[in-house]
Amino acid sequence: MAETKVLELINGLGVFPQRWEKPEDVDQGAISDIQNRVLGQLSAKDIAEHNCFAYSNSVEEYGSKPVNKLAVPEISNFINLMPEDGLVLDLGAGHLRDTFYMVDPKLRDSLNREGMVSPDNEKSLRVVPLEKSFEFLTRYSEDLTKYGIEAVPLIVEGDFMAPGDGRVYRSRGLEGKELCDVFTEGNLSPVLDGIWSCAAYMVHMAPNKLGEATKGWAKTLKSGGVFAVSYINRKDNQDEMKFLASRSAPGEVKIFSHYNNGEVDEAFGEAGLKLIDSSTGDYDWHGHVMSDFFGSVMYRKE
Repeated sequence: MAETKVLELINGLGVFPQRWEKPEDVDQGAISDIQNRVLGQLSAKDIAEHNCFAYSNSVEEYGSKPVNKLAVPEISNFINLMPEDGLVLDLGAGHLRDTFYMVDPKLRDSLNREGMVSPDNEKSLRVVPLEKSFEFLTRYSEDLTKYGIEAVPLIVEGDFMAPGDGRVYRSRGLEGKELCDVFTEGNLSPVLDGIWSCAAYMVHMAPNKLGEATKGWAKTLKSGGVFAVSYINRKDNQDEMKFLASRSAPGEVKIFSHYNNGEVDEAFGEAGLKLIDSSTGDYDWHGHVMSDFFGSVMYRKE
């Protein structure tokens, strides 16, 4: 197995998660004990590359998890705020679940969680999914053809910490070529009606890069455009970042970031964005329910 700098450092301290093969092998305590010593030696790029590595090695496992199969309620409200045929960036698109939801009204009922209400109308959006993992794009972009989805003018293989520095994965027609200039050539012009990112952008963003990246992405929003993200609430005395060893994919270690509301509001406010909606949600981790685990916010460009 190839090693990232994260794994090299973890192994150097005597912990070898790649040898864990069964859920009962997973030693979260050992990972937690050394995480701060490892984090102190990592750059933001090291963190991004490791998370991409971890997700790329668990593509099928990620897509099969029940919690990842269904959309979150906030996406309906986001769609309602978009104009008909609006252009949206799905930032950290993963297995393209939310891209499909925004593009095709016929798929929404099958992707709704229990008690979730679809958008008020049959509005279809044009969506540009951006994802760093080539393996995710290779596996799930095939579903675009399967479902007959055409309202995806451009797919970008890119890092959400680097606005405008992606690579074309797939481009369709003239519109796709025009958007390439924004998302792969660094011309961060205001073309988007909205940016959507569920449990990706801030969940895996190195905290010291949040302000810089948010200012970059805000440049791609039109005046009045909406930036919607979810993040992990940082509680009192909790570290900014945490290593989490997976029990469903033993051997996999991912790095998660945590923020308090003030940090989020400061980063988005400095990017010229104003809070218009916020909510919190619980998370069920293998039967252990954590209250107010996620924060979800929507900001509008002034």
